[in-house]
Amino acid sequence: MPRPYITRLVFDRRHKSLILYLNPTGPPNSITNLLHAPSPAPPGAMVGGICYRAYKDEKFAEIAFCAVQASQQVKGYGSVVMNLLKEQGLREGIEYFITYADNYAVGYFKKLGFTKGITMPRGRYLGLIKDYDGGTMMECYLHKSIPYTSVSAVVSLQREFVMGEIRKVAKSHIVRTPQTKPPRRVGSGGEDEEGCSQGSQTRNATPKGATAMAEHAQRNMMIEGVQEAGWRVTDLGGKGGMVKPVKLNVELTNIVKKVKSEAWSWPYHAPVNPLDAPNYYTVISNPLDLQTIEQRIRKGGHYTNRKQLQKDLMLLASNCKIFNPYVEGGDNGYWDTAVALERWIGERMFLFRDDGVKCKIGGDRGEGK
Repeated sequence: MPRPYITRLVFDRRHKSLILYLNPTGPPNSITNLLHAPSPAPPGAMVGGICYRAYKDEKFAEIAFCAVQASQQVKGYGSVVMNLLKEQGLREGIEYFITYADNYAVGYFKKLGFTKGITMPRGRYLGLIKDYDGGTMMECYLHKSIPYTSVSAVVSLQREFVMGEIRKVAKSHIVRTPQTKPPRRVGSGGEDEEGCSQGSQTRNATPKGATAMAEHAQRNMMIEGVQEAGWRVTDLGGKGGMVKPVKLNVELTNIVKKVKSEAWSWPYHAPVNPLDAPNYYTVISNPLDLQTIEQRIRKGGHYTNRKQLQKDLMLLASNCKIFNPYVEGGDNGYWDTAVALERWIGERMFLFRDDGVKCKIGGDRGEGK
């Protein structure tokens, strides 16, 4: 803003200005105690202020100008002066603060409770405040029950209360004595301390190594505090072991989404409606659909590897073929969708074998690809 315009705002008799003037040698309850800045401004320094105009009948105030010295920014002074203004606003009976923020100030106002969504009735401020080109209109509602100059202290007390409640049911705050020596196991096959065969440090773990890692996970579960923290054996599987549940669920969800995106997949999206096929659940002993599969994935624990999802997808095709057998020269639309699903699984869906080797579904498990 040009200096003449700022001067006119500050010296307008209808405007008020709240100035932050620090006195580091003041009493213990002085304004300096509201700050968390590592180094306050020099004694007698004026570090910032806010110029505003109150409309008492409409119970709102417009912030016309807000500034903090460039050398004193990012030290908490801006928050202090705004919280002091909110306290003053409550004393004056103000319910809302309205301001136009430029692109550099939007983040500052947002941090201090201002929003771009205006909830104050338009009729209360229309024609009273000035519109600024390129500015963003923002609003802050003043809650009478909030001590704005003590927000930090209140939040700290609330956080300590929540953490205290968590400590009543959780054990994460307990510091346990670490083991001086990790569990060691030397097997008859020349296994090292990690339970892996010596001389077999290949890229892909062998079945024997996978078994050893599972045993190693079992030993880790015996460490004090591991079970109490909620860990399970499956969570401690090493490289080449079981895929982490979260990562696996994401991959399985993506596979199901790809199936649903195919034009031929529509019969499998939801459970079969008994009104459309009255005898379906009599003929099909193990009904399944993509919606149920997605629910199993979201719930977790049902699928521990990709092979299980492959079997369920193949079950979809099998059920469809059983209930809609192929008829020579007849309408085989449903049968064709089952064939398309089986082809999709065989050509596009990939799994990892238990030993970590990538292979294609439907292929020989002994031929890693």
